[in-house]
Amino acid sequence: MTAEPTCGQGLAEHATLPRLIGALLDAVADNLDAHLPGLVANDPDSQREKRVYEQLAARHREVAARLGAIGEEMAGYQDLPMGAHDFDALSSQPVTEALARMIHAETELLALVTQQLEQHKVILTGVSGSAGS
Repeated sequence: MTAEPTCGQGLAEHATLPRLIGALLDAVADNLDAHLPGLVANDPDSQREKRVYEQLAARHREVAARLGAIGEEMAGYQDLPMGAHDFDALSSQPVTEALARMIHAETELLALVTQQLEQHKVILTGVSGSAGS
């Protein structure tokens, strides 16, 4: 007979999501920073773009660090003892609606990441192909 998983184990299992989203946001910040050398120094619009990209990169890194910390905290609850649960309350409308909202957000995130992944692969292929020209 297998023991039921605890909520602490569930938290630890789901810790990967904030860590991966944090890693993605950190990579977005790297991408913003990598764009900066391509901006022309004596162009006012490029200078404005540079300031915007620098601000956004910094904010992405802040959020990435916080998400990483949340993921680590969640993972640290692996051994959290299981508390008593009211299963009638856990099957109430607010709980099921919250789960439905999470599923909807996950579905939208998956679609967006899939679309952007394909776009970014095309861009990388184009940039990599022109680098040797």
